[in-house]
Amino acid sequence: MATNKPITQRFEEKIYRCPMSGCWLWDGYVAPQNGYGLIAIGNRRMMRAHRFAWKLYRGPIPEGLWVLHRCDNPDCVRPDHLFLGTAKDNSQDMLRKGRSRNQFIGKLER
Repeated sequence: MATNKPITQRFEEKIYRCPMSGCWLWDGYVAPQNGYGLIAIGNRRMMRAHRFAWKLYRGPIPEGLWVLHRCDNPDCVRPDHLFLGTAKDNSQDMLRKGRSRNQFIGKLER
């Protein structure tokens, strides 16, 4: 179903501002395999909702940088919960916060 609403309006309409966590949760389509929100930005073109939020509220994403979550919530699109970093920064953040698959498996085995 096509819509004539501006993309920024469509985006804003799909945000639930959670009072408990402070996250702005994406209430649109969420990819079941990884939990990231997706927004249609053109003819058959999708973008992760948190990347769209960064571009909308903060500006361009420099080449080679990722949009990472301080809150570790993949469907959060709140700009101040997001930060830019490299793939290495993302891996280090994951390890620092104990989100590594190997760290999780190790906890199960204890």
